[in-house]
Amino acid sequence: MGGTGLRGVVESTAGHRRSRSVAYANWCRPFLGRRRAGRPDGDTAGKVGTNFIERRVGVDIAILSALLCIAVGNFIRSYCGNVGIWLGTVIFASSIAVGNVLVPVIVKRDYAGHIAMATGVYSGCITVGAATAGLISAPLAQVWCDWRASLAVWSVPPLVVAALWALRILHNRQIMQTTVPNVTRTNAATTSHESGYVVYCDVR
Repeated sequence: MGGTGLRGVVESTAGHRRSRSVAYANWCRPFLGRRRAGRPDGDTAGKVGTNFIERRVGVDIAILSALLCIAVGNFIRSYCGNVGIWLGTVIFASSIAVGNVLVPVIVKRDYAGHIAMATGVYSGCITVGAATAGLISAPLAQVWCDWRASLAVWSVPPLVVAALWALRILHNRQIMQTTVPNVTRTNAATTSHESGYVVYCDVR
């Protein structure tokens, strides 16, 4: 009897707390879902800016520019004084945000059949890179006796990736230059053949 009574008290208390949580969630829902008219939130504004950059220069050039800006921003943050700390942080953080939005576009375009694997590799590289930087930066600062150098050295990886990405862009352009004329020539031959057939029918 005592156990049954205690169980009833516990269930009653849990049900009361659950009902209070549901009531509070229902009360907060109109305020959480409210948006100011004409003012998009931060995520929407970031996507709009990234889409504008993508339309202006293309996805590949936008990612290349983001990699270069990450390297430059990190160097400015390391060696340009108090103002450089803030300016460099804004530059490379904004570039990272642009890259994070555009990389899924590249994954869907170039790895349509392996989206999960490509996304996992990308996420794993980010995790390993962040962990490596956190583990190595302090020892490098002690060895070099300069914390600025231990931060500036992390401008090298994005420069290496930017060089590889530039080679990839050039390779893709060479493929396009060799493929597009063949496609154009095939379309022109098909069009002339169809035009001749139409003229033949009209003469007849």
